[in-house]
Amino acid sequence: MKSRPAKPAPATSLVFDAEGYQPNLTHLGGSPLPAVEDLRSMTALTPNQQAALGLPTPAAVARSLRGGARAGAGRKPNGKIKKTIKLSPRAISRVRTYAKRHGFADFSAAIEDLALRQTQ
Repeated sequence: MKSRPAKPAPATSLVFDAEGYQPNLTHLGGSPLPAVEDLRSMTALTPNQQAALGLPTPAAVARSLRGGARAGAGRKPNGKIKKTIKLSPRAISRVRTYAKRHGFADFSAAIEDLALRQTQ
């Protein structure tokens, strides 16, 4: 005849306060929690004092040297200013045709060339 494992103790009902905390919690995961007074006194101690008492000390945050923006990275400014203009569909078609005919790389280059021709 096989022995049966012991039944776990019935779980007590959980009680939460208005903020969502469990008041009067004394154990967590089977381990007893320290008293609130002990926690308050821990914050008043320096890390050296906490280490001398065998208390856990906050770990120093190590800064990673990987990732992030590097100085001087990215595209260099070319001195141009971004401007939004509204054109009719007919004007857009004419500027595209002008760009193809004169071998411009993009629409903006064709508009810039047309604007400079007007000022000369």
